[in-house]
Amino acid sequence: MWVPDGDGYRLTAPLVWGIGRAGGPQVVVPAGFAFDVSVPRPLRPRFRGEAVLRAACLHDWCLADGWRWVAAAAVFEEVLAEGGVSWWRRAAMVGAVRMWGWVR
Repeated sequence: MWVPDGDGYRLTAPLVWGIGRAGGPQVVVPAGFAFDVSVPRPLRPRFRGEAVLRAACLHDWCLADGWRWVAAAAVFEEVLAEGGVSWWRRAAMVGAVRMWGWVR
């Protein structure tokens, strides 16, 4: 679904995520979209796995597509939860994303 590309990743096939409930609107990230997992290098081993990459890709796409950072952070959190990421890891990652939204 994604391959390493420099310091980030590149999507090799479209990624489709349904918002909210079954049959709801969908977010479609096109193949070729480049994204990253913006965490300091020493912490990167803790922030890996398919759920994290999927969440990071959707979060970065939402921002690139003009969504407000608060909405993109909510998508990030929801995708992590759907992927089975523990509440404490999810809280740390979402907290970092939200803090970054405030400082930039």
